[in-house]
Amino acid sequence: MGKKALVTGGSDGIGKAAADRLAGAGANVIICARRTDHLRNAAEQISNGKTSKILPITCDVTKPEDIKNAVSEAIRLFGP
Repeated sequence: MGKKALVTGGSDGIGKAAADRLAGAGANVIICARRTDHLRNAAEQISNGKTSKILPITCDVTKPEDIKNAVSEAIRLFGP
């Protein structure tokens, strides 16, 4: 099984750049942020021309339940 990464703030700025770099290195990447529309756009841009899978998950990291759900979904789709 390959590398996996979870990036918070992945819809813009440094988080998006980090996710793009990780995906370019072959990792499957989960990007988390509060705005679903921005996440979807970022996932499309990051995945362009790459074989890595990009999973956008809406998540507010100030809410423990959101974090738990994001990690559970990431494990369900990408494995532990």
